[in-house]
Amino acid sequence: MDGAPDSTNFLVASSGMTLYAALRGTKLYVATGSPGNSGPNDHFIFVSDALLPSANAAAPWAKSGKTAVAPGKPFLAGESVGIYVGWFNAPAGSQAVKAATNSGAMEGTIDLVAAFGAMPANIFLCSAAYQTADGGVLASSCPTNSGPDIVTSGF
Repeated sequence: MDGAPDSTNFLVASSGMTLYAALRGTKLYVATGSPGNSGPNDHFIFVSDALLPSANAAAPWAKSGKTAVAPGKPFLAGESVGIYVGWFNAPAGSQAVKAATNSGAMEGTIDLVAAFGAMPANIFLCSAAYQTADGGVLASSCPTNSGPDIVTSGF
């Protein structure tokens, strides 16, 4: 965990943003571009074992739009106007790091069994950038979403 993707082989998608993921036993590694410490967008990585039928859950951190992830599912978040990075709705011991510049990465690890109670059959991932201010709109995501919401096909 050093603010750089652990391996280029972990790249799973790169449309709009990047999304890296790797599974070792029950530990999931995820990464995307860092928001830096003075950028225009906060960055998120959503991790879920199930999706809602449509995007009807509020976006995190008072951002605008909706997501297809139920409240209470884990997500990694990095603030763009400071050094904050951390997991929400994640078990103790989940790790998070972000580079101070947006040329680096925001990365984290989470134990899936501890997070979901059992090893999920499927994991749904999405990286997203929202404008920093409260009410900020979705600026970019991976996979790409068209519109203000992160829909089921956006994972």
